[in-house]
Amino acid sequence: MMEANPPSNEEARLAALKSYEILDTDPEEAFDDLTTVAARVCGTPIALVSLIDADRQWFKSRVGLGATETPRKYAFCSHAILQPGKPLVVEDAKLDPRFHDNPLVTGDPNVIFYAGAPLVSPDGMPLGTLCVIDNEPRAIDEESLETLMSLARATVRQFELRKTCIDLRVVSQNLAAANENLEKRNDEIRRFYQTLSHELKTPLTVVRECMSLAFDGLLGTVNPDQRELLGTGVENCDRLARSVNDLLDLARLESCKFKLVRKPVPAAGLHRSAVAGLDTIVERAGLKFVTEADESLPALMADKDRVVQVIHNLIRNAIKFTPPGGTITVGARRGPDDHDSVEFSVSDTGRGIPANDQERIFDRLYQCEEDDCATRQGLGLGLHVSREIVRLHGGELSVESVEGEGSTFRFTLRAVDVAAHDHSRNELSKGAV
Repeated sequence: MMEANPPSNEEARLAALKSYEILDTDPEEAFDDLTTVAARVCGTPIALVSLIDADRQWFKSRVGLGATETPRKYAFCSHAILQPGKPLVVEDAKLDPRFHDNPLVTGDPNVIFYAGAPLVSPDGMPLGTLCVIDNEPRAIDEESLETLMSLARATVRQFELRKTCIDLRVVSQNLAAANENLEKRNDEIRRFYQTLSHELKTPLTVVRECMSLAFDGLLGTVNPDQRELLGTGVENCDRLARSVNDLLDLARLESCKFKLVRKPVPAAGLHRSAVAGLDTIVERAGLKFVTEADESLPALMADKDRVVQVIHNLIRNAIKFTPPGGTITVGARRGPDDHDSVEFSVSDTGRGIPANDQERIFDRLYQCEEDDCATRQGLGLGLHVSREIVRLHGGELSVESVEGEGSTFRFTLRAVDVAAHDHSRNELSKGAV
Protein backbone atom coordinates (compact mmCIF):
# COMPACT_ATOMS: atom_id res chain seq x y z
CA MET A 1 0.00 0.00 0.00
CA MET A 2 1.25 3.46 -0.88
CA GLU A 3 0.37 6.15 1.64
CA ALA A 4 -0.23 9.56 0.07
CA ASN A 5 2.10 12.37 1.09
CA PRO A 6 0.47 15.56 2.41
CA PRO A 7 0.07 18.38 -0.13
CA SER A 8 2.77 21.06 -0.09
CA ASN A 9 0.25 23.57 1.27
CA GLU A 10 -1.02 21.22 3.99
CA GLU A 11 -0.99 23.78 6.80
CA ALA A 12 -3.01 26.31 4.80
CA ARG A 13 -5.30 23.54 3.52
CA LEU A 14 -6.12 22.37 7.04
CA ALA A 15 -6.74 25.98 8.12
CA ALA A 16 -9.18 26.40 5.22
CA LEU A 17 -10.97 23.19 6.21
CA LYS A 18 -11.25 24.29 9.85
CA SER A 19 -12.65 27.66 8.77
CA TYR A 20 -15.84 25.97 7.56
CA GLU A 21 -16.54 24.64 11.09
CA ILE A 22 -18.04 21.53 9.55
CA LEU A 23 -16.01 18.64 11.00
CA ASP A 24 -17.93 16.42 13.44
CA THR A 25 -21.23 18.17 12.77
CA ASP A 26 -24.58 16.43 12.40
CA PRO A 27 -25.85 15.18 9.03
CA GLU A 28 -27.54 17.82 6.88
CA GLU A 29 -30.17 17.21 4.24
CA ALA A 30 -28.50 19.47 1.67
CA PHE A 31 -25.36 17.31 1.62
CA ASP A 32 -27.28 14.03 1.83
CA ASP A 33 -29.24 15.06 -1.27
CA LEU A 34 -25.98 15.58 -3.18
CA THR A 35 -24.53 12.18 -2.25
CA THR A 36 -27.85 10.49 -3.10
CA VAL A 37 -27.83 12.07 -6.57
CA ALA A 38 -24.17 11.12 -7.07
CA ALA A 39 -24.86 7.46 -6.22
CA ARG A 40 -27.85 7.33 -8.58
CA VAL A 41 -26.09 9.06 -11.47
CA CYS A 42 -23.03 6.82 -11.21
CA GLY A 43 -24.97 3.67 -10.31
CA THR A 44 -22.93 2.87 -7.20
CA PRO A 45 -24.03 1.56 -3.80
CA ILE A 46 -21.83 4.03 -1.91
CA ALA A 47 -21.35 7.80 -2.18
CA LEU A 48 -19.54 10.04 0.29
CA VAL A 49 -18.68 13.64 1.05
CA SER A 50 -15.24 12.94 2.47
CA LEU A 51 -13.13 15.60 4.20
CA ILE A 52 -9.42 15.04 4.81
CA ASP A 53 -8.43 16.10 8.31
CA ALA A 54 -4.90 15.95 9.77
CA ASP A 55 -5.00 12.21 10.53
CA ARG A 56 -8.39 10.98 9.33
CA GLN A 57 -10.98 11.23 6.62
CA TRP A 58 -14.36 12.22 8.01
CA PHE A 59 -17.65 11.82 6.17
CA LYS A 60 -20.02 14.77 6.23
CA SER A 61 -22.52 12.74 4.23
CA ARG A 62 -22.64 9.07 3.37
CA VAL A 63 -24.89 6.76 1.38
CA GLY A 64 -24.45 3.00 1.76
CA LEU A 65 -21.74 3.18 4.45
CA GLY A 66 -22.07 2.91 8.22
CA ALA A 67 -18.65 4.26 9.24
CA THR A 68 -18.30 7.99 9.94
CA GLU A 69 -14.52 8.15 9.45
CA THR A 70 -11.39 6.13 8.65
CA PRO A 71 -7.65 6.71 9.17
CA ARG A 72 -6.25 9.17 6.63
CA LYS A 73 -3.43 6.83 5.60
CA TYR A 74 -6.00 4.40 4.12
CA ALA A 75 -8.06 7.08 2.36
CA PHE A 76 -8.30 7.05 -1.44
CA CYS A 77 -9.29 10.70 -1.06
CA SER A 78 -5.82 11.50 0.34
CA HIS A 79 -4.51 10.68 -3.13
CA ALA A 80 -7.32 12.54 -4.91
CA ILE A 81 -6.58 15.89 -3.24
CA LEU A 82 -3.01 15.84 -4.59
CA GLN A 83 -4.43 16.72 -8.02
CA PRO A 84 -7.31 19.06 -7.18
CA GLY A 85 -7.93 20.00 -10.79
CA LYS A 86 -9.13 16.59 -11.95
CA PRO A 87 -10.96 13.52 -10.62
CA LEU A 88 -9.24 10.36 -9.41
CA VAL A 89 -10.66 7.18 -10.98
CA VAL A 90 -9.62 3.68 -9.85
CA GLU A 91 -11.44 1.02 -11.88
CA ASP A 92 -10.03 -1.98 -9.98
CA ALA A 93 -8.20 -1.28 -6.73
CA LYS A 94 -6.97 -4.90 -6.52
CA LEU A 95 -4.85 -4.26 -9.62
CA ASP A 96 -3.58 -0.83 -8.51
CA PRO A 97 -0.23 -0.97 -6.63
CA ARG A 98 -1.29 2.03 -4.52
CA PHE A 99 -4.33 0.25 -3.09
CA HIS A 100 -4.24 -3.52 -3.70
CA ASP A 101 -3.34 -4.33 -0.09
CA ASN A 102 -5.23 -1.42 1.50
CA PRO A 103 -7.38 -2.63 4.45
CA LEU A 104 -10.36 -0.79 2.93
CA VAL A 105 -9.91 -2.95 -0.19
CA THR A 106 -9.12 -6.29 1.41
CA GLY A 107 -11.73 -5.84 4.12
CA ASP A 108 -14.88 -3.89 4.86
CA PRO A 109 -16.19 -1.86 3.00
CA ASN A 110 -14.39 -3.71 0.16
CA VAL A 111 -13.56 -0.72 -2.05
CA ILE A 112 -12.86 -1.99 -5.56
CA PHE A 113 -14.08 0.83 -7.80
CA TYR A 114 -13.51 4.45 -6.76
CA ALA A 115 -14.17 7.79 -8.47
CA GLY A 116 -13.51 10.96 -6.48
CA ALA A 117 -14.09 14.57 -7.55
CA PRO A 118 -11.99 16.96 -5.42
CA LEU A 119 -13.81 19.53 -3.29
CA VAL A 120 -11.79 22.69 -3.90
CA SER A 121 -12.47 25.90 -1.98
CA PRO A 122 -12.76 29.23 -3.84
CA ASP A 123 -9.16 30.04 -2.84
CA GLY A 124 -7.89 26.77 -4.34
CA MET A 125 -7.59 24.61 -1.22
CA PRO A 126 -8.51 20.89 -1.66
CA LEU A 127 -10.74 19.95 1.26
CA GLY A 128 -11.70 16.39 0.33
CA THR A 129 -13.82 14.72 -2.33
CA LEU A 130 -17.31 13.84 -3.40
CA CYS A 131 -16.70 10.18 -4.24
CA VAL A 132 -18.62 7.13 -5.40
CA ILE A 133 -17.59 3.54 -4.56
CA ASP A 134 -18.50 0.07 -5.79
CA ASN A 135 -17.54 -3.40 -4.58
CA GLU A 136 -16.83 -4.64 -8.11
CA PRO A 137 -14.46 -3.52 -10.87
CA ARG A 138 -16.08 -1.14 -13.34
CA ALA A 139 -15.56 1.91 -15.53
CA ILE A 140 -17.31 5.29 -15.45
CA ASP A 141 -18.44 7.09 -18.58
CA GLU A 142 -17.44 10.67 -19.36
CA GLU A 143 -20.92 12.09 -18.83
CA SER A 144 -21.25 10.56 -15.34
CA LEU A 145 -17.78 11.81 -14.44
CA GLU A 146 -18.68 15.36 -15.56
CA THR A 147 -21.85 15.18 -13.48
CA LEU A 148 -19.82 14.04 -10.47
CA MET A 149 -17.51 17.05 -10.93
CA SER A 150 -20.54 19.37 -11.14
CA LEU A 151 -21.97 17.88 -7.96
CA ALA A 152 -18.60 18.41 -6.26
CA ARG A 153 -18.70 22.10 -7.17
CA ALA A 154 -22.27 22.28 -5.84
CA THR A 155 -21.04 20.68 -2.60
CA VAL A 156 -18.40 23.39 -2.19
CA ARG A 157 -21.04 26.05 -2.83
CA GLN A 158 -23.07 24.45 -0.07
CA PHE A 159 -20.01 24.67 2.20
CA GLU A 160 -19.78 28.38 1.39
CA LEU A 161 -23.48 28.93 2.00
CA ARG A 162 -23.25 27.11 5.31
CA LYS A 163 -20.22 29.19 6.29
CA THR A 164 -22.05 32.39 5.39
CA CYS A 165 -25.01 31.33 7.53
CA ILE A 166 -22.67 30.68 10.46
CA ASP A 167 -21.00 34.06 9.96
CA LEU A 168 -24.39 35.76 9.80
CA ARG A 169 -25.48 33.96 12.94
CA VAL A 170 -22.36 35.18 14.74
CA VAL A 171 -22.93 38.71 13.47
CA SER A 172 -26.56 38.51 14.55
CA GLN A 173 -25.56 37.32 18.02
CA ASN A 174 -22.96 40.08 18.30
CA LEU A 175 -25.50 42.66 17.18
CA ALA A 176 -28.03 41.32 19.68
CA ALA A 177 -25.46 41.56 22.46
CA ALA A 178 -24.45 45.06 21.35
CA ASN A 179 -28.11 46.08 21.16
CA GLU A 180 -28.69 44.76 24.66
CA ASN A 181 -25.72 46.77 25.91
CA LEU A 182 -27.02 49.85 24.11
CA GLU A 183 -30.45 49.38 25.64
CA LYS A 184 -28.88 49.16 29.09
CA ARG A 185 -26.82 52.25 28.34
CA ASN A 186 -29.90 54.09 27.07
CA ASP A 187 -31.78 53.14 30.23
CA GLU A 188 -28.93 54.54 32.29
CA ILE A 189 -28.93 57.75 30.25
CA ARG A 190 -32.72 58.09 30.55
CA ARG A 191 -32.53 57.62 34.30
CA PHE A 192 -29.75 60.20 34.40
CA TYR A 193 -31.90 62.65 32.40
CA GLN A 194 -34.79 62.15 34.79
CA THR A 195 -32.65 62.49 37.91
CA LEU A 196 -30.81 65.53 36.58
CA SER A 197 -34.04 67.20 35.50
CA HIS A 198 -35.77 66.65 38.83
CA GLU A 199 -32.70 67.76 40.77
CA LEU A 200 -32.50 70.98 38.73
CA LYS A 201 -36.18 71.78 38.59
CA THR A 202 -36.88 72.42 42.28
CA PRO A 203 -33.97 74.79 43.04
CA LEU A 204 -34.48 76.50 39.68
CA THR A 205 -38.11 77.22 40.54
CA VAL A 206 -37.07 78.69 43.89
CA VAL A 207 -34.41 80.91 42.30
CA ARG A 208 -36.84 82.10 39.64
CA GLU A 209 -39.54 82.96 42.18
CA CYS A 210 -37.08 84.89 44.35
CA MET A 211 -35.89 86.88 41.34
CA SER A 212 -39.49 87.56 40.29
CA LEU A 213 -40.35 88.88 43.75
CA ALA A 214 -37.36 91.20 43.64
CA PHE A 215 -38.11 92.21 40.03
CA ASP A 216 -41.70 93.13 40.99
CA GLY A 217 -40.43 95.26 43.90
CA LEU A 218 -42.01 93.05 46.55
CA LEU A 219 -38.71 92.72 48.42
CA GLY A 220 -37.91 96.41 48.36
CA THR A 221 -37.18 99.17 45.90
CA VAL A 222 -34.89 98.31 42.97
CA ASN A 223 -33.18 100.80 40.70
CA PRO A 224 -33.35 100.51 36.87
CA ASP A 225 -29.97 98.76 36.59
CA GLN A 226 -30.94 96.20 39.22
CA ARG A 227 -34.30 95.69 37.56
CA GLU A 228 -32.63 95.04 34.19
CA LEU A 229 -30.28 92.48 35.75
CA LEU A 230 -33.15 90.77 37.55
CA GLY A 231 -35.15 90.68 34.31
CA THR A 232 -32.23 89.03 32.55
CA GLY A 233 -31.99 86.53 35.39
CA VAL A 234 -35.68 85.67 35.18
CA GLU A 235 -35.45 85.20 31.39
CA ASN A 236 -32.47 82.88 31.75
CA CYS A 237 -34.24 80.92 34.49
CA ASP A 238 -37.17 80.48 32.12
CA ARG A 239 -34.84 79.36 29.33
CA LEU A 240 -33.12 76.87 31.63
CA ALA A 241 -36.52 75.63 32.83
CA ARG A 242 -37.51 74.93 29.22
CA SER A 243 -34.31 72.93 28.73
CA VAL A 244 -35.03 70.95 31.90
CA ASN A 245 -38.58 70.27 30.71
CA ASP A 246 -37.23 69.16 27.33
CA LEU A 247 -34.93 66.71 29.12
CA LEU A 248 -37.86 65.34 31.12
CA ASP A 249 -39.99 65.03 27.99
CA LEU A 250 -37.18 63.25 26.15
CA ALA A 251 -36.77 60.78 29.01
CA ARG A 252 -40.53 60.12 29.01
CA LEU A 253 -40.63 59.71 25.23
CA GLU A 254 -37.75 57.25 25.16
CA SER A 255 -39.15 55.22 28.04
CA CYS A 256 -42.66 55.20 26.49
CA LYS A 257 -44.04 57.06 29.52
CA PHE A 258 -45.06 60.18 27.63
CA LYS A 259 -48.84 60.44 27.92
CA LEU A 260 -51.25 62.67 26.04
CA VAL A 261 -54.49 63.90 27.60
CA ARG A 262 -56.71 64.31 24.55
CA LYS A 263 -59.92 66.26 24.66
CA PRO A 264 -62.02 68.07 22.05
CA VAL A 265 -60.59 71.58 21.73
CA PRO A 266 -61.56 74.36 19.28
CA ALA A 267 -58.69 74.89 16.85
CA ALA A 268 -59.08 78.68 16.84
CA GLY A 269 -59.06 78.76 20.64
CA LEU A 270 -55.97 76.59 20.72
CA HIS A 271 -54.28 79.01 18.31
CA ARG A 272 -55.18 81.96 20.56
CA SER A 273 -53.77 80.17 23.61
CA ALA A 274 -50.56 79.42 21.76
CA VAL A 275 -49.84 83.02 20.73
CA ALA A 276 -51.12 84.70 23.91
CA GLY A 277 -48.39 86.73 25.58
CA LEU A 278 -45.74 85.91 22.99
CA ASP A 279 -46.16 89.18 21.10
CA THR A 280 -44.14 90.97 23.79
CA ILE A 281 -41.29 88.46 23.52
CA VAL A 282 -41.28 88.66 19.72
CA GLU A 283 -41.40 92.46 19.67
CA ARG A 284 -38.63 92.66 22.28
CA ALA A 285 -36.46 90.80 19.76
CA GLY A 286 -37.18 93.55 17.21
CA LEU A 287 -39.52 91.40 15.14
CA LYS A 288 -43.03 91.84 13.78
CA PHE A 289 -45.57 89.30 15.05
CA VAL A 290 -48.48 88.28 12.79
CA THR A 291 -51.22 85.81 13.72
CA GLU A 292 -53.68 84.35 11.24
CA ALA A 293 -56.52 82.01 12.16
CA ASP A 294 -59.97 81.21 10.80
CA GLU A 295 -62.50 81.37 13.64
CA SER A 296 -64.66 78.78 11.86
CA LEU A 297 -62.04 76.07 12.17
CA PRO A 298 -63.33 72.72 13.49
CA ALA A 299 -62.48 71.22 16.86
CA LEU A 300 -59.54 68.87 17.36
CA MET A 301 -59.07 65.82 19.54
CA ALA A 302 -55.78 66.89 21.07
CA ASP A 303 -53.75 67.49 24.19
CA LYS A 304 -54.07 71.27 24.23
CA ASP A 305 -51.07 71.93 26.49
CA ARG A 306 -48.79 69.75 24.37
CA VAL A 307 -49.87 71.33 21.08
CA VAL A 308 -49.31 74.78 22.60
CA GLN A 309 -45.87 73.55 23.68
CA VAL A 310 -45.07 72.60 20.07
CA ILE A 311 -46.15 76.01 18.74
CA HIS A 312 -44.17 77.79 21.47
CA ASN A 313 -41.07 75.77 20.56
CA LEU A 314 -41.48 76.70 16.90
CA ILE A 315 -41.98 80.40 17.69
CA ARG A 316 -38.93 80.53 19.97
CA ASN A 317 -36.93 78.73 17.31
CA ALA A 318 -38.04 81.34 14.76
CA ILE A 319 -37.04 84.19 17.11
CA LYS A 320 -33.61 82.64 17.52
CA PHE A 321 -32.88 82.54 13.78
CA THR A 322 -34.60 85.71 12.56
CA PRO A 323 -32.64 88.99 12.64
CA PRO A 324 -34.25 92.22 13.92
CA GLY A 325 -36.69 93.73 11.44
CA GLY A 326 -38.01 90.35 10.33
CA THR A 327 -41.48 88.89 10.67
CA ILE A 328 -42.86 85.80 12.41
CA THR A 329 -46.27 84.55 11.32
CA VAL A 330 -48.30 81.98 13.25
CA GLY A 331 -51.21 80.56 11.30
CA ALA A 332 -54.04 78.06 11.62
CA ARG A 333 -56.13 77.04 8.63
CA ARG A 334 -58.03 74.10 7.23
CA GLY A 335 -55.78 71.28 6.13
CA PRO A 336 -55.22 70.06 2.58
CA ASP A 337 -58.37 67.91 2.76
CA ASP A 338 -60.33 71.11 3.65
CA HIS A 339 -62.69 69.54 6.18
CA ASP A 340 -61.07 66.80 8.21
CA SER A 341 -57.92 68.48 9.50
CA VAL A 342 -56.35 71.74 10.66
CA GLU A 343 -52.88 72.88 9.62
CA PHE A 344 -50.79 74.94 12.05
CA SER A 345 -47.77 76.82 10.77
CA VAL A 346 -45.00 79.07 12.04
CA SER A 347 -43.15 81.09 9.39
CA ASP A 348 -40.23 83.45 9.67
CA THR A 349 -38.16 85.67 7.40
CA GLY A 350 -34.89 84.51 8.92
CA ARG A 351 -31.75 83.18 7.32
CA GLY A 352 -33.29 79.84 6.34
CA ILE A 353 -31.99 76.31 6.72
CA PRO A 354 -29.54 74.60 4.33
CA ALA A 355 -31.17 71.77 2.38
CA ASN A 356 -28.88 69.11 3.88
CA ASP A 357 -29.87 70.21 7.42
CA GLN A 358 -33.63 70.22 6.93
CA GLU A 359 -34.11 66.63 8.12
CA ARG A 360 -31.29 66.63 10.66
CA ILE A 361 -32.73 69.55 12.63
CA PHE A 362 -35.33 67.16 14.08
CA ASP A 363 -32.64 64.82 15.40
CA ARG A 364 -32.08 64.63 19.12
CA LEU A 365 -29.42 67.09 20.37
CA TYR A 366 -28.81 68.46 16.86
CA GLN A 367 -27.77 72.10 16.55
CA CYS A 368 -26.93 73.99 13.38
CA GLU A 369 -23.22 74.41 12.82
CA GLU A 370 -22.98 78.17 13.10
CA ASP A 371 -20.37 80.46 14.61
CA ASP A 372 -23.07 82.81 15.88
CA CYS A 373 -23.18 81.94 19.58
CA ALA A 374 -26.52 83.69 19.97
CA THR A 375 -28.16 80.92 17.99
CA ARG A 376 -26.62 78.09 19.96
CA GLN A 377 -29.01 78.26 22.88
CA GLY A 378 -30.68 75.25 24.45
CA LEU A 379 -29.86 71.57 24.16
CA GLY A 380 -31.08 70.89 20.65
CA LEU A 381 -34.11 69.01 21.95
CA GLY A 382 -37.01 71.37 21.20
CA LEU A 383 -37.65 70.36 17.58
CA HIS A 384 -37.08 66.68 18.34
CA VAL A 385 -39.58 66.70 21.21
CA SER A 386 -42.04 68.76 19.12
CA ARG A 387 -41.92 66.28 16.26
CA GLU A 388 -42.55 63.36 18.63
CA ILE A 389 -45.52 65.15 20.22
CA VAL A 390 -47.03 65.75 16.77
CA ARG A 391 -46.44 62.12 15.81
CA LEU A 392 -48.20 60.96 18.96
CA HIS A 393 -51.17 62.98 17.72
CA GLY A 394 -51.00 61.11 14.40
CA GLY A 395 -49.44 64.00 12.48
CA GLU A 396 -46.04 64.92 11.08
CA LEU A 397 -43.96 68.05 11.64
CA SER A 398 -42.22 69.25 8.48
CA VAL A 399 -40.22 72.23 7.30
CA GLU A 400 -39.86 74.17 4.07
CA SER A 401 -36.98 76.59 3.89
CA VAL A 402 -34.97 78.70 1.47
CA GLU A 403 -31.61 80.04 2.58
CA GLY A 404 -31.69 83.80 2.93
CA GLU A 405 -35.50 83.96 2.75
CA GLY A 406 -36.84 82.10 5.79
CA SER A 407 -38.52 78.93 6.96
CA THR A 408 -42.02 77.55 7.52
CA PHE A 409 -42.73 74.75 9.97
CA ARG A 410 -46.14 73.13 9.70
CA PHE A 411 -48.09 70.21 11.08
CA THR A 412 -51.62 68.93 10.57
CA LEU A 413 -54.01 67.51 13.18
CA ARG A 414 -57.23 65.63 12.52
CA ALA A 415 -60.53 67.35 13.23
CA VAL A 416 -63.22 65.77 15.39
CA ASP A 417 -67.00 65.96 15.27
CA VAL A 418 -67.71 67.20 18.81
CA ALA A 419 -71.41 66.33 18.67
CA ALA A 420 -70.66 62.78 17.54
CA HIS A 421 -67.95 62.49 20.19
CA ASP A 422 -70.31 63.63 22.96
CA HIS A 423 -73.01 61.25 21.70
CA SER A 424 -70.55 58.33 21.81
CA ARG A 425 -69.54 59.22 25.35
CA ASN A 426 -73.18 59.41 26.42
CA GLU A 427 -73.89 56.01 24.88
CA LEU A 428 -70.90 54.51 26.67
CA SER A 429 -72.10 56.04 29.94
CA LYS A 430 -75.56 54.53 29.47
CA GLY A 431 -74.02 51.15 28.75
CA ALA A 432 -71.94 51.36 31.91
CA VAL A 433 -75.06 52.10 33.97
